Amino acid sequence: MRSRVLILQEQKRVIHRDIKPENIYLRLDGSFCIFDYGLVEHAGYDDLSTGKELSQYQTRTTTPIGTPMYMAPEQFLGQNIDHRSDIFSLGLVVWECLTGRPVRKTNANETEINWHEIQNQIPDVSSIRPDAPAELDKIIRTMVSINPDERYLRAKDLYKDVYDFRYSGITPTGRTLGTVFIATSFENAFDKIFESLKFSCLDASLLARRIDKIVYLENIWNQIAKEIEFSKIVIADFTFNSGTETPNANVITEAAHARALGKPLIIIMQNDPEKLPFDWRHTPVIRYRATQEGLFDLKQQVKSKLEHLIRIG
Repeated sequence: MRSRVLILQEQKRVIHRDIKPENIYLRLDGSFCIFDYGLVEHAGYDDLSTGKELSQYQTRTTTPIGTPMYMAPEQFLGQNIDHRSDIFSLGLVVWECLTGRPVRKTNANETEINWHEIQNQIPDVSSIRPDAPAELDKIIRTMVSINPDERYLRAKDLYKDVYDFRYSGITPTGRTLGTVFIATSFENAFDKIFESLKFSCLDASLLARRIDKIVYLENIWNQIAKEIEFSKIVIADFTFNSGTETPNANVITEAAHARALGKPLIIIMQNDPEKLPFDWRHTPVIRYRATQEGLFDLKQQVKSKLEHLIRIG
């Protein structure tokens, strides 16, 4: 979510007024930028950190300007708008990304919106995606509140909540040396494994990343390829999925892609390495147990391996 862009817009007293998927561009390195500032409005305030009444920061338009499908209610009605209107629009975009469908329905030229859709509170993402965690639901619910006073007061508050949700409030201290892509199964049983690996990376001044299982991506393999390409090291968990005698096929594919790119690769697994697919049987493996003691030992071994790879890299 491009909440950092909204922070910069607040600092520049800018209201975009037309945030929608078509105006958000995904760069090749996985970062985003916002396009089309043709409808921008400059709000009449000096410093958003002073605590002045928001009415002093608002701008008024007598007719709705923007794309109705993504407008905040106050923008649609031509009422006072401020940076919270952009937060609302971004919330609709995020909701659409996570559910795979837009919140609102329009006619072919996107000029008519059912008033019933404008005045009703947006459904929680979890009503469409039951796997969405409560923390994410709360963030989006706050972004898309019909009442502007119930939305995030500042974009920096939104950014903090998103960052805390993404990294569970844990960030590396000092200089970050790069990212580590964790190729692992999306089964819940592997969540604790990922947490242990995340701490190993933090101890080595690296940042662990994985493709979150709740995020809707139109082309998830394209995003995975980018994550691997820009990572410093890849860790792949070849532990067999429940009820099978082979590692997860997606994990093998991700590890093979990392190996083809020449990325340093750490293989971990709970099963006997002799049962690995033939192409991987001569690859060094860190074997671990999914117990408290086993995960602590895994954390230490992976940390040592990461530090070694950093030194020789």
